[in-house]
Amino acid sequence: MREPKRNQFPDLGKDIGARFMAPIGSPSFWMYLFIGVLGIGGLAIWIELLKVCFGLGGTTSADGLRTAINTFFPAIGCGAALQLVTAEKQKPNLRAIGVAVGAILSGACLVALLLQIHHPWWSFGLGVTFSIVSLAMWWVANGIDQAYQEQVPDNVALGGPVNQPLAGSLAGYTT
Repeated sequence: MREPKRNQFPDLGKDIGARFMAPIGSPSFWMYLFIGVLGIGGLAIWIELLKVCFGLGGTTSADGLRTAINTFFPAIGCGAALQLVTAEKQKPNLRAIGVAVGAILSGACLVALLLQIHHPWWSFGLGVTFSIVSLAMWWVANGIDQAYQEQVPDNVALGGPVNQPLAGSLAGYTT
């Protein structure tokens, strides 16, 4: 007899919650997020923001800033979605989330870029909103990555110096 199908949404919610909570206390995760993703990954946004704020190069329009934001979120979010799809071998529901979010971000990028023509503020709002979504996707994809965890992983052998004889003996063992 087959087991009744169970609702997998609670398990998916727990997985995503664990990925959000795991790096909260990790300084290396926060440094990578701020320096790598927001700083270097968002470099075009920072350059365009400086151009608009200080009129560098005679720029007083926010068109470049909108374009920078509308190309930032698919780069970060779709890359993180692909990372989740590739790295998550045992949890097909997380892979499905990666595929879905990647598709949504790709479509949102196209819509945001088309909206720039006649509705620049809608385009800007869409870009900012989906930038937040893409950062959440990056967080989920990287939240449990061992590279950001300072504790010793469970699968690491622990013990004393390797040049010492092992404790115990096989005396009395018969085959």
